[in-house]
Amino acid sequence: MFLAGEMRPTTPPPDFDLEANLETVRRLRALEPSVTFYGHVGPGEDAVAELDRYEAMLPEWVETVADFRDRLGDDVDVIVEALDGRWMSPTVNRDVAGVLEYLDRTDD
Repeated sequence: MFLAGEMRPTTPPPDFDLEANLETVRRLRALEPSVTFYGHVGPGEDAVAELDRYEAMLPEWVETVADFRDRLGDDVDVIVEALDGRWMSPTVNRDVAGVLEYLDRTDD
């Protein structure tokens, strides 16, 4: 998600999959796009750089949610309250829920 010039992770349930999302980013980058169009927001400025940032951000986001889950439990609202502002977006509760579902599937 690109909001007010800032990138935020988008990890909705029930189908968020970190590895699949990273592979999609890599496939898009291989196309060497010049611009990225964000739904409801419009174009970005440097598509390849934005893809690089998103590729780095997603694992950090998943790790952040996993760390909070380990310390605080799996209550979405509790985890959202513990996050710092750089992760906040209008969909942060949904995105935390998506990561929690992903972690439940991959922890087995």
